[in-house]
Amino acid sequence: MGHEGMHFSLVSREVIADSVETVMSAERLDGSVLLAGCDKSLPGMLMSRDDVDTIERAICPGEGACGGMYTANTMASAAEALGMSLPGSAAPPAPDKRRDGYARASGAAWLNC
Repeated sequence: MGHEGMHFSLVSREVIADSVETVMSAERLDGSVLLAGCDKSLPGMLMSRDDVDTIERAICPGEGACGGMYTANTMASAAEALGMSLPGSAAPPAPDKRRDGYARASGAAWLNC
């Protein structure tokens, strides 16, 4: 107490939360049992659980290249708008049966150029 290291008190919670999230994501864990014994590690671990759940529920709400309108979908839409891919080909999600048809039609269109 009362030393320079205490300036990192709240920051350390974020570092712990980020570390837990990083390992859980990198190892593709479905769950975890986290052991904590400090006023920094326990909140950090609880924060990581909330952050992981929030990300999973909000950022990637559905199937496809990316469940939100992020880089993969944005670039697919931009390519379609520029005429560099077939009309309508950016919209169907990954498991949609129309994707196979668009793949074949894209190959045929390329051969006809």
